[in-house]
Amino acid sequence: GSGWRVSHVNHEYTACDSYPRKVAVPAGIRDWEIKKALEFRANGRFPIMVWKNPRGDAAICRSAQPLPGLFRMRNKEDERLVSLIRAANPGPAPLYIIDARPHTNAQANTVFRAAGYERGSYENCEILFLGIENIHAVRKSYLRLRELCSNPVEDDERWLPNVSDTYWLQHISKLLQGGKRIAELVAMERASVLIHCSDGWDRTPQISSLAQIMLDPYYRTLRGFEVLVEKEWCSLGHKFSLRYAHGGSGDKQEAAPVLAQWADCIWQMIRQFPTAFEVSPELLLELIEVAHVCKFGTFLFNSECERRRAGVHKRTVSFWSHVNANVARFRNPHYQKHAGLIFPETSVRRLCVWESLFFKDCSSLPPPQDVCPSVSSEEELKAQRKKTEDLEAKVALLQRELVRAQVSQEQPHRPQSGTGKAEEEEEGSERNR
Repeated sequence: GSGWRVSHVNHEYTACDSYPRKVAVPAGIRDWEIKKALEFRANGRFPIMVWKNPRGDAAICRSAQPLPGLFRMRNKEDERLVSLIRAANPGPAPLYIIDARPHTNAQANTVFRAAGYERGSYENCEILFLGIENIHAVRKSYLRLRELCSNPVEDDERWLPNVSDTYWLQHISKLLQGGKRIAELVAMERASVLIHCSDGWDRTPQISSLAQIMLDPYYRTLRGFEVLVEKEWCSLGHKFSLRYAHGGSGDKQEAAPVLAQWADCIWQMIRQFPTAFEVSPELLLELIEVAHVCKFGTFLFNSECERRRAGVHKRTVSFWSHVNANVARFRNPHYQKHAGLIFPETSVRRLCVWESLFFKDCSSLPPPQDVCPSVSSEEELKAQRKKTEDLEAKVALLQRELVRAQVSQEQPHRPQSGTGKAEEEEEGSERNR
């Protein structure tokens, strides 16, 4: 669109080492202004555009929190950058600044991190707090649910209260609510949004990519899902090495199941819309595992910059090569192209514990089965297709015979002459028998 341009301000990762080399920014902002604006954002993560409505001007943008601190400092270049994001969408709606954090956490950051959130100096903007908890609360919740699911089944009567006490489904609900709120603002109000949390590399990619899956059917296809993970998680600096404790090193307080939580949200959506996704639960489980075990280069290190400097793209295999070589395994056989938006139910009462993720270490239960049986191999898929084709051929033959029978009934009976006609009728009656 005319309101945006590709900037090379980060070509050598000198502006922001956790961003990609090319970024989409408002057309009216100059690179020297970006360099001043990024000083006012945590880790230099200035606002950039990550998705634009192909049928309109509404855009989804991302950043880290601003740095006003206790004294409410301002930065005119940052304010100009945000105002140009708003101006790139000529509609009447304000720019919604979506702060993923609880309001109290955002306020606490003004004291403890000299950071905070956008206040009154950003014109024609409206700030919304989503109340999504940080990685420490999510890690604690995940471990509690894993422990609960791996214990032998003893106290069945307390199962539902125990699941509720882990607070995992409540966290999933909050993320789905956040993604849905963004999708509704973009689709219904035709508004642009700017999403951030504290650093913009955990909760921000979770809700940004969930909103895009709801809005854009492309990201529900296998190819689109690959693009989404590369764009929102890999290119924009999710800290894989730190969050999944690669190499056994690192601070355990920094480890968190951020990707598993996001994948669980997608699984909940697949449950509600079983034919809308080409992506299968099998692919989501593989993604979670591969992010932890360092089998492929795709999820090594903490940023694109680190991967490029380590030569990962030359020295390792991509996870997507593995996926694309095993499409039959990772493709949802029930997928039907669905061009519209999808808005999932987000209430906790509509969510379930993902058995394949949480019960996989449980020896006291049989292995979990999918609700609808998935086709396990390419051979089975071919056999199913052959069976379908044979049935369709039989139906077509029966339909032709039915039409012939109806035509012969409608024609008045006339005495037939010649032996050839009598033979034809005899053949027809043999066939009908």
